[in-house]
Amino acid sequence: MVKCLLELFIHFPFSTIPVNAQCPMGKLCEGCDVVPGKIFEMECSLAERPINQRFIIRLKPQAWLSIICDTNANWDYFYLGQEQQLDFTESIFIKLCQLPRNGSLGSIVRQIVKADIRDLDYQSYKNLTTNFNKNTFNDLESLQKLVLSHNNLVNVAVDLFSNVIALKHLDMSQNRLEDLPVGLFDLPHLVYLDLSYNKLRIIKSGLFRTLIHLTTLRLASNNLKELGSTVFKVLKSLKTLDLIDNDLRVLTKDVFGGLTGLNAVDLSKNQFSTEGISPHLFSNNEVLEKVILTHNKRHLYSLPHGILAGLQYLVAVNFSGNGLVIVSEDLFADSINLQNISLAKNKLSRIPHKLLYNLEAARIIELSDNEISDMSVKTFHLLSKVEILDLSQNRLQEFN
Repeated sequence: MVKCLLELFIHFPFSTIPVNAQCPMGKLCEGCDVVPGKIFEMECSLAERPINQRFIIRLKPQAWLSIICDTNANWDYFYLGQEQQLDFTESIFIKLCQLPRNGSLGSIVRQIVKADIRDLDYQSYKNLTTNFNKNTFNDLESLQKLVLSHNNLVNVAVDLFSNVIALKHLDMSQNRLEDLPVGLFDLPHLVYLDLSYNKLRIIKSGLFRTLIHLTTLRLASNNLKELGSTVFKVLKSLKTLDLIDNDLRVLTKDVFGGLTGLNAVDLSKNQFSTEGISPHLFSNNEVLEKVILTHNKRHLYSLPHGILAGLQYLVAVNFSGNGLVIVSEDLFADSINLQNISLAKNKLSRIPHKLLYNLEAARIIELSDNEISDMSVKTFHLLSKVEILDLSQNRLQEFN
């Protein structure tokens, strides 16, 4: 059996270390090419089997290996002998394949690599004939990153991840999930969770009950209509919250109350009214640095008075595309460190002359595409660091 060997050299300041990287061949693979980037590529054909099947395998030595089921998503005849096993790889990507019928993903991984892997990315891009269950992840106890996007998942069992509790990164985006059972995310080490682009209508209280180390939560592009006041209560470490493109209408003063470490929040493309957003929404988020609320699906006449009060660490705000008619002159009164400000694509006819007063850190101010016809000479007083000021697409006829 022909083996493909590539002599790689890792350069350090005072030495050159050779690394022998072996291309896995096995009984089902023929040919082994090296493509740009020092990546092995081989075609594994099973034409002599009852079902014509072809796997495309790509390998970046010591880094990752990908498997694509090219013609028929079936693992029944997949086999790599022990002599072709890799000693180590960090990540495995599996695409366009069905789940193994007579084993787990762990059993497939064990054919490929001897050591534990850190990352697994499984994307079928089609309806699975069998669903995920906890046994799917047997022998993967050391897994830290799991991507299950693009699998058309609708329902999942509460114990799905009970064999991979060391997970730190979990991506279940781009599925059709409608409901998630409490207990599913009892993963105490999780720091990143992506549930975007699903069909979630509600987040049950207690769903995130053990996620005390979570720093990023993405819930964009779902069907969420409301958020309970305690749904985020335990997420003390959360820094980034993404709620873009849902159907939220109301945000109470308590909904972000437990997020004392929150740095960035995006509330764009929802159904808010001015009355539906509590003016005290961010009262417990004192370290907030970035607030985005753009292209609301309903016209917002104005922002709740005092909504940014006390946010002295705020660096960027974007309220563009909301149909705003007025803004209060003290909107940014406490945000003396603001650098990027956008109120573009609204219906503002005037800018209160104290709105930007003493924002000495401001560098980018976008007021384009409004209905501004007049501005006070004091509007930009003391804004000595401004690099970009956009007043285009307004009704200004002269400017002092």
